[in-house]
Amino acid sequence: MIEINRIRGHTQKRKPTVNVKNTIKEIRHNPLFPLISYLKENDILFVTIQDEFTKHIQTYEFYFRSVERFLKNMSISRRWENNCKYVLKYGGKYSKQQKLISEKHKKMKFYLELDFFNCIIYARILMDRTISLARYFIDEKILPSFTSFNDHKKYFLKQKNIYGKHEDYAKYIREKTEWFDVPLKVIRDKFLVHAGPKHMQIFGWPDTFNLDLIVQPISQKQDSQNEIIIINIVNLAGEIKTFLTWFAQYGLKYLKKSY
Repeated sequence: MIEINRIRGHTQKRKPTVNVKNTIKEIRHNPLFPLISYLKENDILFVTIQDEFTKHIQTYEFYFRSVERFLKNMSISRRWENNCKYVLKYGGKYSKQQKLISEKHKKMKFYLELDFFNCIIYARILMDRTISLARYFIDEKILPSFTSFNDHKKYFLKQKNIYGKHEDYAKYIREKTEWFDVPLKVIRDKFLVHAGPKHMQIFGWPDTFNLDLIVQPISQKQDSQNEIIIINIVNLAGEIKTFLTWFAQYGLKYLKKSY
């Protein structure tokens, strides 16, 4: 039996239920639209092909559609688990509503895990595409990466001095994006995309209302600290929305002051 020393990622207490319609509504509109619109209207994005603009818009749309479809299918799966799963098994008969749920579940059940992973992949790409826009308002002599959010954050973590007039930006990236490192980056990089360590993986329902991916790396070293990492799409979508909203507000505030 493997001893568990710590649990990381989305470990906070969950809401008793997840309102799928409200969650989808909350993330439907890209929080960066005001910032992108301002950049475009003021000719700061002056090239004919606006790479950062078009890439971000497309990525957010793919991210949103992935989350939207996953949450709708999660809702169907949850209702099937709670209302339909054991009806026929124990000699019962589906009601009209249960039959409808069962038919929907039969069509989508093979894609639920795929949609979950797509959410993680596009969430990671979205973070990279977002910080590409920071090049239009961060104007210090020494600049961070604008292509990789991971490298972008690493630069500010290594920065020993106050980062000029953008120290508030640097501080936010350092202190309020821990969710990017764990669970988003570690799950996407080590266990989803690249050949990572040997691990146990559970994709399932830790409670009645939440569908999580739970990963436990396996190490045979006695001095190794075994841990569990949890990722939940509802939690992740909320964290990304908070970040994008802050990013847009920061960029607009600085740009309107400068131009």
